[in-house]
Amino acid sequence: MALAKDTPYEVQGVSELLRVLLTTSVTYYKGSILQLTAAGGLAIKASDTAAQGGTSGVLTEGVVVGAASVYASIERGRVWIPFASAAQANVGDYVYATDDGTIAMSATNSDPIGKVIDVRVGVASLVDFRCGLPKTALA
Repeated sequence: MALAKDTPYEVQGVSELLRVLLTTSVTYYKGSILQLTAAGGLAIKASDTAAQGGTSGVLTEGVVVGAASVYASIERGRVWIPFASAAQANVGDYVYATDDGTIAMSATNSDPIGKVIDVRVGVASLVDFRCGLPKTALA
């Protein structure tokens, strides 16, 4: 389900911050999964949309963006993402974001945001956001 408020998130191990330019006229919540568009390099809320690009991360602070451009930071590395369907069999598989707060093990259109490297069965998946790639690379 898409985020409706700032949400804390947990990082495991070393991560990096990436400065991104947010799209205008949008409210972004802390903990949102953001992707950089393949064309233009703007950060947008993740969704099951084709060609959003394989670079993604988790927004470090909530921000409301008006008509002017605003920069923010996304955290890239290993991040625990809530996932009620988390299963041991998912470890090593690519994971997709279907919106800014939801992951899935498959998606119709979206690019993989990373790989599952650990799970808390039925609770959350540890996603390595540094392993995202365009879906076309899997063909």
